[in-house]
Amino acid sequence: MNASSPHPASFRRHALAVAPALLAAVAVFYRAPHTFFASDDLVALARVAGLEPTPPTFRPLSAVVAFQLQYAAFGLDPLGYHLVNLALHLAAVVGVYALAREFSGRAWVAAAAALLFAASGIAFTPVHWVSGIGDLIACNLLLVATLIYREARRRDHGALLGASVTLAFAAVLAKESAIGWPLAIGWLEWRNRSATARGPVLWPAAVAALAMVVWLFATRHPVAAPSGPYSVSGAPGHLLENGLTYLRWAVAIWDPHRDRVAAVDPNAWPVGALVALLAIIAIRHGRNTTPRPFESGLAWFAAFVLPVLPLSHHTYLYYLYIPWAGGALAVAVAGAMVIDRWPVRSARVAAAAALVAVVGLEARGVELRQRSTLDGLPADRTLRESLLLGHVVPALRAAQLPPGTEVGFVNPVARLRFDLVREAPTLARDADDRRSYLPLEAVLQDGRALRLFTPGLVPRGFAATIPAEWTEVECFLYEQRGFLRAWGRGAGALTRQGMWQDSLGQPAAAESSFARARALKDTLAVAAGSRREPSL
Repeated sequence: MNASSPHPASFRRHALAVAPALLAAVAVFYRAPHTFFASDDLVALARVAGLEPTPPTFRPLSAVVAFQLQYAAFGLDPLGYHLVNLALHLAAVVGVYALAREFSGRAWVAAAAALLFAASGIAFTPVHWVSGIGDLIACNLLLVATLIYREARRRDHGALLGASVTLAFAAVLAKESAIGWPLAIGWLEWRNRSATARGPVLWPAAVAALAMVVWLFATRHPVAAPSGPYSVSGAPGHLLENGLTYLRWAVAIWDPHRDRVAAVDPNAWPVGALVALLAIIAIRHGRNTTPRPFESGLAWFAAFVLPVLPLSHHTYLYYLYIPWAGGALAVAVAGAMVIDRWPVRSARVAAAAALVAVVGLEARGVELRQRSTLDGLPADRTLRESLLLGHVVPALRAAQLPPGTEVGFVNPVARLRFDLVREAPTLARDADDRRSYLPLEAVLQDGRALRLFTPGLVPRGFAATIPAEWTEVECFLYEQRGFLRAWGRGAGALTRQGMWQDSLGQPAAAESSFARARALKDTLAVAAGSRREPSL
């Protein structure tokens, strides 16, 4: 049955069916538009602002075109960017409803799938992170491409098949994991080969796969890199552990921050293996039904997880955003199987209650993730970076320093650093071997944030105490959450540093700062006297 009927009554039914999912998405993620930019956003913003060269081959649709359009419309106001991301998530919710309706033929199953997708904590990072627009654009393009493909197969329409391939290829220009689309389409053709007199048509999947692979290799895309941040491993053990990690994360609605450790979880195997076993049982249970929507949803999930399994250093929950479009369908269909097996009113009530409970747990998880902190900072890295930038940028702007002013950041109290992998506070001082980082220093990106938001200011870096060579540097005391206090420069800054150290019970350090301030004042007085006109 075609889910896109133009009849007004049909449109109203679909609108009412998907409305709860849209409302749930807004209710769960309503705070997202009020966050600031995060660290990775600065790279794309600096490029579209003309401060850095723009490589046209790296995600040109999301990292170049989308950012250029948004920068032209919103400038450096993060609200507009976040509203665009939320709107794209809502559009994807509608797409999931349409896809689930297409595969299952049942409006209430489609509504349940859309609801599971809309409120999922998997969407947390794409909605809160401006750079998450790549996943959002790719997901929408893939959903539309698949719906057009299905319509083209029904009508045996070559032009529509070409349009679906074009949209799927465009998705790769937004996010590389879209390369899984030919696998999903190939599976659909193979699985439905006996359900159509026309037989399987594999050329759309083949053409899409060829175009995607040629593009990625011709542009030397990082996804194909044998080493570096996007290095890959084909070791069976790594692939298995990564797959089990993603299976656990897909269902771990009890865990508000599933990817707190952004790495393969070796302890994920019990839950991951159970999910795999339940999926096998569901496949066997529904093997005699036509169509097979559970298998279709599962195939979608697997096709878009496979491209990220080999990544050695990148295991993130938001990598499940595109796969979860099919995962939500599979879960909704599994619930329908239970209801069909026990077609009594109590079973339907229990299923509805379970759906509401899942959405409630997801909403609670999102709320807890937003409020969770480590050393006074948000535990979530995107929120942490947004909060830091959201504090430091207005403070620097409020200082109204003239262009060319050098600025430095000082805190005499040793601050906790964050481990690069586990995202946990640590006292390690190992910046040289890059195992840990100071959050505020990292988010400023060697002055990129200053060049973007406060052009003209010259960063001199971070220090525990004011260095001797900072006599002409405007010094700011920084707090762990990014709040700044202007100390000025020269003797005045040293005097304020001494007062701060004295208030912290560091008399020896305070006296050293006062002595340096007195010496600097004396030096300035002598220098000023040497410039006076000799008396007659």
